[in-house]
Formats: sequence, C-alpha cells, structure tokens
Amino acid sequence: MSWLKKHKVRFVLSILILFLVLLITYFYPSYYMNDVEQIYVSHSSYGVRTSEYKIDFTEKKFYQFNHGGSYKPRDKTLDNEGYQMITDISINHITIFNKKAQRYRFLRWKERYINHNVEGGHHWSIYIFFKDGEVKKIYGVHKYPLTWNKMLMAFEELTGSNILYKKIRW
Repeated sequence: MSWLKKHKVRFVLSILILFLVLLITYFYPSYYMNDVEQIYVSHSSYGVRTSEYKIDFTEKKFYQFNHGGSYKPRDKTLDNEGYQMITDISINHITIFNKKAQRYRFLRWKERYINHNVEGGHHWSIYIFFKDGEVKKIYGVHKYPLTWNKMLMAFEELTGSNILYKKIRW
C-alpha cells in the first residue's frame, strides 16, 4: 500500500490547513486604517514637484501646498511645514474613508507602479505614516493601482479636493 493511500485523510487535512493559513494571511491586513496617523501625497512631472498634500488624522486636518508655477520647494521651516491648512475633517468623514480604504485594499497597494513605456509623465508618491512610526511608501510613474479611481473618490469625499488626480498630458 502506498504512503498516499495510507495517509490520505491526513494529507488532505494538511493541505486544507495550509490553504486556510494562506487565505487568512492574504486577507488579514498587517495594519488597519485606524493605525494611520498621516497620509502624504505628491505629484510631479519631469523632476518638478507640482503639488503636495497632507492629511493629518490625529489633528483631523487637511493641508495643501501648490507651487503656483514658481516650482520653489516647500519651506519645511515655516508653520505647518509650509503647507496651507485647507479644512478640518470630521470624524464621520474619517470613519467613512477608513471603511472605503479597507474595502479597496489601500494599505495593500504595491510599493511601485511603473509604466516603462512612458518617459517623464506623471510621477506620484504616497507615504502612509503609522502611529507606531512605520512608513509605507508607494510610488508610480504613469501607472496606477487597480483601485486608484475608487480611492480618488474616497480621498475627494474626505478632503473636498481631488488629490489623486491624473492629468492626461504632463
């Protein structure tokens, strides 16, 4: 009698347990949106940063810095690190945003999204700062995560601004 016939049940159970462990680790996030302290978003083209945004979940505030055509970098020594405070964010808006971000797997976005067929173009980056000091960095060049447009709308509902915009021509 072969080993497989003799231990068939044990083998099948082992495979099922392994599958369940892999399934749980795939769907169970290492962080939750409630662990997020700040989100920083920036856009640039041809090496020039055109806009920067900061969402502070602790202070419940949304900040923005636009270069206004001057292309001078943000002066981090100024009040609010050179950002302009745009609006306060309600706890209700934060709760709704967190649920959508979990649903769209925002914290599971890959580290890089790069379209190698485009030179220059739209460069974007997102830094997610967690309460424990960890930082998740996401970067892209003319390529976007599958749920980008859904998160674009979630960010717009949270901040009142389209901070994940994509321009057709850069």
